[in-house]
Amino acid sequence: MGNSLHISPLENSLNYTTQLKFPYGRASFAIGFAVLDYAHSGEHFYRYVLEGLDKDWQYQKGIPYATYTIQKEGNYLFRVRGSNIPANASLGERVIKITVTPPFYRSFWAKCIYVLLGLVLTYLAMYFVRLRRSVFLEKLSKQQQEELHEARLRLYTDIAHEFRSPLTLILSPLDRLINTHRGFKSTSKQLRSIKSNALKLLDLVDQLITFRKAETDHLELKVEETEFVDFAKKIFNQFQIRAEMQNIDFVFYAQVPSLMLWIDRDKMEKVISNLLSNAFKFTTSGDQIYLGIKEENASVTLTVSDTGVGISEAIKDKIFERHVHLSHGKGPDISSGIGLALSKRMIDLHQGSIHFADAENGGSNLIVTIPKGAQHFSRSVLRQETVESNSIEMQIDANGKLPVVGSKSNNDINEHAPRLLIIEDNWELLQYLREIFSNDYRVLVSNSAQAGIEIARREVPDLIISDVLMDEVSGMELCSILKDDPETSHIPVILLTALSAKEALLEGLKAGADDYLIKPFDPDELLLRVSNLLEGRARIRVRLTRALKMEPESVKYSSIDESFLEKALLTIEANMDNSSFTANEFAKLMMVSRQLLFSKIKSLTSMTPNNLVKSVRMKRAHQILQQNSHTVAEVSKMVGFKDVRYFSRCFEKEYSVTPSQVHRLTSDK
Repeated sequence: MGNSLHISPLENSLNYTTQLKFPYGRASFAIGFAVLDYAHSGEHFYRYVLEGLDKDWQYQKGIPYATYTIQKEGNYLFRVRGSNIPANASLGERVIKITVTPPFYRSFWAKCIYVLLGLVLTYLAMYFVRLRRSVFLEKLSKQQQEELHEARLRLYTDIAHEFRSPLTLILSPLDRLINTHRGFKSTSKQLRSIKSNALKLLDLVDQLITFRKAETDHLELKVEETEFVDFAKKIFNQFQIRAEMQNIDFVFYAQVPSLMLWIDRDKMEKVISNLLSNAFKFTTSGDQIYLGIKEENASVTLTVSDTGVGISEAIKDKIFERHVHLSHGKGPDISSGIGLALSKRMIDLHQGSIHFADAENGGSNLIVTIPKGAQHFSRSVLRQETVESNSIEMQIDANGKLPVVGSKSNNDINEHAPRLLIIEDNWELLQYLREIFSNDYRVLVSNSAQAGIEIARREVPDLIISDVLMDEVSGMELCSILKDDPETSHIPVILLTALSAKEALLEGLKAGADDYLIKPFDPDELLLRVSNLLEGRARIRVRLTRALKMEPESVKYSSIDESFLEKALLTIEANMDNSSFTANEFAKLMMVSRQLLFSKIKSLTSMTPNNLVKSVRMKRAHQILQQNSHTVAEVSKMVGFKDVRYFSRCFEKEYSVTPSQVHRLTSDK
C-alpha cells in the first residue's frame, strides 16, 4: 500500500503502520493500495470500507486508492481487500485504525475547564445572592431603626403638644393671679415659683421640639448681632440659685467687657443652658463650675468647665451622640439625653465647633468655638421681623365630649356687643377662653370644627377663634372653608396652635387666617388682638361706605366680600326705578336668605340693605339732577320713589339740600 496525503501524519511507511491520527479539520486523505500481481494490474478488484463513516463495502476495479474527508472527531477502522479476478477469494485484508482528534473546545481538558468555570460561576452566583440578601437585610434593619427612631420622635412631639395645652391653662391664669396678689409677698413668691417651674417645663418641651426639627434637617437659624458677654451673663445668672442650693462655686469670667457676635439668640441660649445643666449633673457640693468667654483673632471661645467626677474614657468621643449614657465611674450612669447632641447640631449651624477635654484638676471642659462676623452665614438667615422657626408635628385627640351649643349672652352684656365664636376641642381650654371674653363679648362655643362651621353660617359672628389641630377637620381647613363661603368670608379668624414653625404660620395665613397665636399665649395679648381685628374691620366698613357714597360704579373689587358687594350694587342698579323693590326681593336676586343679606351688608357697610338701596338711589338722583335734563318728579320715579315729597325729604337728609335747590343751581350754571 502507498500514501498520497499532502501533509502526512505517517511516522513510518504505511505498510508498517497500523494506526493514523488526524487533527480536527485536517482529516482529508487518500489511501493507496495494490495486489501483488503485476500481470493483470488493470483487472484487479478491490473492496474497502471505512467503518464509522461508510455504511457498506465499496467495490471498484483497477482504481488502487480510496479518498475520504472526515468532519467528525472519533475512531474509525479502514479495511481493504483485493483479488485479481472477481471469482477468486480475497488475497488478504489490511486494517488501519484512524483517529480524528476533537477541537480544543470539545476536548477533555476543555470540558474540565467548563466544569470548573461552571462551579466557579455557581459559587459566585450563590455568593452574590447571599451578599445581596445581606445588603437587603442590612438596609431593612437600618430602615426599621430609622422608622423606630421616627416613631419615637413623633411620640415625643405628640406628648410635647399635649403638654402645651395644660401649660397654657397653667401659665395664662397664673399671670393674672400674680398681678392680683402682688401685695401678698408669701403668696406672690409661691406663685412665681410655680410660674418658674412651668416655664422650665415649657423650655424642656421647646428643646424636644427643636431636636425634632434638627433630626428632620429643618432647623433654621435667625441670626442677629448680639452683645455676647451680657447675653451669656444673663444665662449664667439663671443658674445662681441652683449653685447656691448645691453649694457649688459658680464663676463667670469674660476676657473683654463687651463683645458683639452674630448668633441665633434662642438657639445659643439653649446651647449654653444645656452645657451648664450638664456641668451641674457631674458636680457635687464643694465643686466649682466655670463659664468663661475668650476672644480670639477670628473667633470667640466659650468654655464650660467643672471640677466634678469627669467623663468615662470609653465614651468621651461619643458624648455628642443621641442617648449616650455618660458614665463617670463613681455612681450611676447619667444619660445625656438630647441636650449635648442638640447643642452640637446648633453649633454646627453657626459654622462653629464643640469638643470635650479633661480639666487639669479633674472634671471636664466643654469648649465651644464660634466664628466672628456674619460672612459665614447666608443672607436668608440674617434676622428679620419674623416668627422664630421651631418645628413640631403633632396631633390632638378630642378631650371630652362638649355638647355643641351656642352659649347665651350674659344679662349684663350689651346686646350690641360683638359676638365671638370659639372653636376648641380641649374642654378646659374652651372654658378658659370663654371666661376671658365673657365680660366684654357675646360668646358662642363649639368643640369641633364641623359644628363650628354650622354655627358660623347660622349665627354669623363678628370674629372666630379656632384651634388648628382638631379631629376630622383641622383649623387650617376650617379657615379655608369659611373664607371660600360668601356667607362667612367676611368674618375675621384667629388661629391658636402649638405649631410654632414658620411653615405652619405661613400655611395658616395662606388659608386666610387674619391672625395666628402660638400656645401658650398671654390672655391680654389675645384680648388685644381680638380688639384690634374688630376695630380694623370697623375702619374697613367706614372706607367702603365712603367709597359707595362717592361713586359706586367706579369702585373696584377683588375679594369674595367685595365681589358680593359688587353684585349687590349691580342688583340695586338693575332695580333703580323699581318702586316695589323690597329686601325680600333683594335677597332673592342675590340668592341668599334675608337674614344673611342683612348680616352681610351690615358687616361690610354698617348699613342695612334698605339703607344701602336708599343711599345708592340718592347718589343716582344727585347725578341725574346735576345733568339738568329731568324734573324732580321724573328723577323721583327714575330712582324708585312713588312719593315726590318723601323723595325730597330723603334727598335733603342725605345731602343737606333739596332736589329743587340742586336743580336750580345747575340751571343757573
